[in-house]
Amino acid sequence: MESQSPTSSRTLLVPARVCADLERSIIPLLLTLFGDTNTDVREATQDASRVIMSRSSGHCVKLMLPTLLGGLAEKQWRTKKGSIELLGWVSSVHPSLPLIVA
Repeated sequence: MESQSPTSSRTLLVPARVCADLERSIIPLLLTLFGDTNTDVREATQDASRVIMSRSSGHCVKLMLPTLLGGLAEKQWRTKKGSIELLGWVSSVHPSLPLIVA
């Protein structure tokens, strides 16, 4: 029997019960950290965001969309840029989700 390493190609999705916490607290925090003046903080935020978005189910992403779209209205340009990046990752990871930005 062959064991799989933690870095195997098997994808683990974020459990549904965690989606509300992601949407309520983690996504707004990530958007804030995208606006940090420290480059290392922004890079770590990008890495964490990619992992979260790649592991989030379509349902979870749908819950996050209002928060992500709200990030476009922020005054801090880096926060806006981070929101755009997250929306881009959403569209690449979940191409079947319709996303309309008016």
